[in-house]
Amino acid sequence: MRDQSIDILRGLFVFLMILVNLPGSWGAMYTPLQHAEKTGIHLADLVFPGFLYVLGFSYYLQIANENSIRSWKKAVFRVFLIFLLGIFLSLFPKWNWEEFRLMGVLQRIALVYAIIYLLLPKAKLGPSFWLSFFFLSLLSLGNEFWNQRLGGFQWESFETKESLSAYLDRFLLGKHIWKPDYDPEGVLTTIISVQSALLGFLSAWFRQNKKDTLIQLAFVFLLFALVITIPRPPSKLFWNLSFVFWNACFCTLFLDLIQRGQRVSIGFQVAYWMFSPFGRHALLLFFLMGFLARLEIYRTSIKIGFGFLAKVSKDPKLSSLLISFALYLCFLFLLFLYDSLSRQPRRNESSMQ
Repeated sequence: MRDQSIDILRGLFVFLMILVNLPGSWGAMYTPLQHAEKTGIHLADLVFPGFLYVLGFSYYLQIANENSIRSWKKAVFRVFLIFLLGIFLSLFPKWNWEEFRLMGVLQRIALVYAIIYLLLPKAKLGPSFWLSFFFLSLLSLGNEFWNQRLGGFQWESFETKESLSAYLDRFLLGKHIWKPDYDPEGVLTTIISVQSALLGFLSAWFRQNKKDTLIQLAFVFLLFALVITIPRPPSKLFWNLSFVFWNACFCTLFLDLIQRGQRVSIGFQVAYWMFSPFGRHALLLFFLMGFLARLEIYRTSIKIGFGFLAKVSKDPKLSSLLISFALYLCFLFLLFLYDSLSRQPRRNESSMQ
């Protein structure tokens, strides 16, 4: 039995990902849909940690329903599938094996899943959970101290290529990084980002055992975020502690609102209709979006459509957003069609029985 509230939350992040990653023009985007430069949190910065939060939350529900009996074969298959899909997107369409990007968004998701699978064998908050979060917090603080020291403890004067994670990526990955100097989804920050999944796991445990406490937990995350932000402003670039807690606060608050919305049938049904198809097929959609964005015919079509809308509306940013929303509607229609076709054989089988 799928958790509808999690499907809606995951689908909401997919919707935001469409607005962020598939604009009509990269040069005409509203500020909230652009990633913060070094510090701060924009709407765009909620997407990736949101997926990791949901990953941790779903993982808890998965092992709780399995009664502590886990299939390592399914886990290995899932990790390799997601990682290889990411590698395919890195290679396509140029197939440059000498300098393709080894790490990436899908690769990070696969590795984070593998790590929490190894760290958390049971659906409970045991010593492995707290020790893992404590160790990752120390690693995050050490990484941030190194980075701020290089910039004289002023983020404005800090160069990304001089960060500890950038040095590590160049040493371990060589030319297989996003830019010549660094990779935002590099090795060190991928390990640190496991914290987002751990807080998702913690949230699922609270909902399962404490009953209706997500709003209280969101408040706890908020307190931690406020305290840590004073000396350490949130930074997606380094996935620091304040960034982790701010995003966990927002995710937990969103999930609590979605669950409370179940009592308002009309509002919940609208949200379910708009977002749950994306939540059920998030991996497929992410791959399709990455594949589509690399096609020349797609880029040409979007350029023509954006040029026409910008000329008519006289507002490039609005035109860019409308292109993204039109793509959202196209994906939504295709998913409804896919779901209806996949349900048809089941109905035929049941009628035959």
